[in-house]
Amino acid sequence: MSQQCSKNEIKDSTINYLNDSLRLYENKLGEEVATNNTLAGDNEQLEILLKKTNKEFDELNKKYKKVKSAVQIRTITRIDSFFVPFPDTINFTFERPFIKDSDHYRIKGMVSNKGISFNDISIPMTLSYLIGERKNGLFKPRTISIDAKTDNPFVNIQGLDSYIYKPEVKRWSVGIYVGYDFINSDLGIGFGLQYSLFRF
Repeated sequence: MSQQCSKNEIKDSTINYLNDSLRLYENKLGEEVATNNTLAGDNEQLEILLKKTNKEFDELNKKYKKVKSAVQIRTITRIDSFFVPFPDTINFTFERPFIKDSDHYRIKGMVSNKGISFNDISIPMTLSYLIGERKNGLFKPRTISIDAKTDNPFVNIQGLDSYIYKPEVKRWSVGIYVGYDFINSDLGIGFGLQYSLFRF
């Protein structure tokens, strides 16, 4: 029963994270910064996250043995109105609106005898990336890699840099030890200096 409750709590916390709204704030330089909570959990929570998001994660996840981080960033690039004049004005006066709407972009404006006015250009994009241990085949060591993909074919990724902090595992440490003396039938507890021979 407790295990089932624990699973439900994990599922609820993951879904609450997915429903969390994006927050914006202004930094000291006057720049707008987007922020949201990060889900820190186990593999089960990560699987729920990957299932709840779109197919971009599914394609990236196939290459990894162990995923350490999964991120999705949704953006819309908007360009407000601007005018492009014709080199030579057309002799007769006219104005005609136009709009081109697709899944990957939207262009709206007006063409006249003087030039073209673009009233709205918007380009939506979802950037998905995973960081984890990549499968390199049998008997080959795994490498930590980052894979990124956009759902908009008109958006190209020009650069990709990442860093993961890997804390150094110390071999020597001080800890509590518990021992039992079978000869004297005595239990011993105390502090001791420990050395880790194997590290995983």
